[in-house]
Amino acid sequence: MNASSTKQESFLSRMALNDNKAGMEGLDRDKINNIIMETSKGSRFYENELKKEQQVNQRIEKMLLQKAQITEQQLKTAQVQVDRMASSLEKSRDLSRLIVHVDMDAFYAAVEMRDCPELKDKPMAVGSMSMLVGSSMDDLLAGFYSLL
Repeated sequence: MNASSTKQESFLSRMALNDNKAGMEGLDRDKINNIIMETSKGSRFYENELKKEQQVNQRIEKMLLQKAQITEQQLKTAQVQVDRMASSLEKSRDLSRLIVHVDMDAFYAAVEMRDCPELKDKPMAVGSMSMLVGSSMDDLLAGFYSLL
């Protein structure tokens, strides 16, 4: 594998389908990712993501150079400091509060389909400009495939 294909795979991962959600098993991830890439090429979004990827790669290279300069003694000193800090934080930790996170994407899609039954057979997604979460994935995939 050459450097350009490695960079392309790395770039693909920034724009790739995230199929780590329920109901997305068995999808043809490569085909969907190819559709995403081909329909995105030349767009401002694509160019912006390419710039972000280049910036991330430059930061990684810089950090790897810094890491190579760290001595064993510096690592031991840092580990002692981290252990002290962790101990201090553990002593002051408040476990009396409870935090609940509820993922509501599918709920919002279901409410829209309930209120507007004509949406039931249409591709539907819930999300924002930075992340799109499909709630009716079969319909979303049909929409993607129709772009071919």
